[in-house]
Amino acid sequence: MSFQAFKDNSASMDIGGLTLENNEERVSIYGSLNIGRDQQGLQQARQLQGILADMVSYLEQQDLPAQIEAFTPKAAKNPFLDNE
Repeated sequence: MSFQAFKDNSASMDIGGLTLENNEERVSIYGSLNIGRDQQGLQQARQLQGILADMVSYLEQQDLPAQIEAFTPKAAKNPFLDNE
């Protein structure tokens, strides 16, 4: 599976315990990844390195604003509560 940053609003990828979630405005990276000194660790490190290198390359080619708007969640009614 190929992860292309900022291209698909629904793409998500896991590397070990690290999750990358895609959005057209930002990429969220969360979790934790322990890279061991073994073949699996090398594979995970290369995978993460490739994704980040592609992300940096893509961003370098864009006309970027100084900062995008901060994400602020909006309150919504809970459909499971009785609002009478």
